Amino acid sequence: ENPSVDDAPPPAHDGGGSGYGYHGYWAQNYYKTDPHYGSKEELKELVKAVHDIGMCFVLDIVMNHMGPIHPWAPLSVEKKIPFNKPEYYHQVDRGNLPWDVYTAKYANWPNPAQSMGAGTLCKLDINSTTGQPDYTNRGNYCNNYADAPPYDNSTYLGEAAAGPPDLMYCGVGNFDCPGYNQTLVWEGWFYDLGDLNHSHPFVMKKQLEWLEWVKEQFDIDAIRLDTAPYMPWTVLAKLQEAAHPVQIHGEVTTTNISFHASFQKYPTGDGGFKVLAGLENFPPVYMATPGYCGDPSQPSSPVAMWDLRKLGQTMTEQIEGPYVTLDGLMNFVDNQDTTPVANTCGSDESRIKNSLTWVFFCYGIPTVTWGTEQGNTQYRNSLWQYGWNTTTWQYQFIKTLNSIRKDADVRFMKTEVVNATADTLTFKRSGQGREVWIYTNSLNTTARSGKVTYAVAPRLPLRCNGAWWNPLKNLPGHKKCYWVDAFTGRRAEITLCGKLIAPNSDPLVLVLSNS
Repeated sequence: ENPSVDDAPPPAHDGGGSGYGYHGYWAQNYYKTDPHYGSKEELKELVKAVHDIGMCFVLDIVMNHMGPIHPWAPLSVEKKIPFNKPEYYHQVDRGNLPWDVYTAKYANWPNPAQSMGAGTLCKLDINSTTGQPDYTNRGNYCNNYADAPPYDNSTYLGEAAAGPPDLMYCGVGNFDCPGYNQTLVWEGWFYDLGDLNHSHPFVMKKQLEWLEWVKEQFDIDAIRLDTAPYMPWTVLAKLQEAAHPVQIHGEVTTTNISFHASFQKYPTGDGGFKVLAGLENFPPVYMATPGYCGDPSQPSSPVAMWDLRKLGQTMTEQIEGPYVTLDGLMNFVDNQDTTPVANTCGSDESRIKNSLTWVFFCYGIPTVTWGTEQGNTQYRNSLWQYGWNTTTWQYQFIKTLNSIRKDADVRFMKTEVVNATADTLTFKRSGQGREVWIYTNSLNTTARSGKVTYAVAPRLPLRCNGAWWNPLKNLPGHKKCYWVDAFTGRRAEITLCGKLIAPNSDPLVLVLSNS
């Protein structure tokens, strides 16, 4: 039961501005479902249907904010259930303003004070003539570069930049951006979405009760929590405790690895405390789409475009970093807030395959956005018009990836980045005497007509159990094994100097075979 929109207003009205939250992130009533989606009973039927085919059901919820709040009757605070009083919301800089005046704006915020933008994620410029704050920062907001790539000295904003040149813009957790204010991250609003004040006992009590209610009503397996870093760690820890044994996986949209890891366990002088069970794994994702597909839109694009070394470095930092576990990190190359990977990669088959191979074989949980299996290129496109086609190459490739991942049993294996260059990334998974080697690159489909050389190959010869094979002692059970590409079944071509020669730019997943 996602706190979704019930009795929603029409998309437009006399006041202009906020309309119908079709995506379900603008909560109106915690205990009703949007009739466009269906009823509570139909949600229960959906969960059961998912379980019947051996899948898990992950519920996507928002606890940071409610839907738009304005004096206009359908959007008034009184309509927000159960948080139907102004006292349940943060009111930074309200002063003596009447509530209806404080919430009147449909644009040109603040008010209310914002959780994003100038004065929160970066410094706030003051107009030298009027002495008034300029919440646009002279039109630069919290950006560090002019409109588009290339990201270099010619486009870096210099003294007018909000932060360092390795970031396209300043985001949550970027404490190296002057003026960053974590308190306003917590207490500011997303535009006109009412930001809940979790220090109010009623707010915390009702949200904990709601989680208990969800567990009783619906047989869900996990929760994805939207906008997690916009709530304090202590609040998130209480939510996870109430949800137990259901795991909460938080959306923490940051490039900062230590900040990201703190949402699994917050460090304190006495050892810290657990927060959420898992996280969407944004730090390497912000390196992956620029690295594999030249994505210019990610905060790390200035350093990561067409350079897979940055992805390799980020993976190593996570492996060696302060995480409680890497197993609960959700990897992806697109989501509901970004352009589909087919669009990002220019529909290039080789680059899409390589990026999805990283998703499935990196540590953590592979996560695929709806429509990827259909080759969808449109942002937030609906899926049904594709006719649930299972014959597309994307569907078949994802099916193969999932099968190889299960057969290789890599889920709890350790991960090591073996080698990275600007256009190749090699890493391996290992455990219980077994290894799986993953070879990916950012070359385009035209490169599939020529061979690709990777600098490091697995050692030979090996027995099937992973021990060294001695050709002078061909003992029973010591049958020689070969490194084989799990996609094609072909033996790997390994040179005497220890390099791997791939037949084309498609990714490789090498496993041991005795044939």
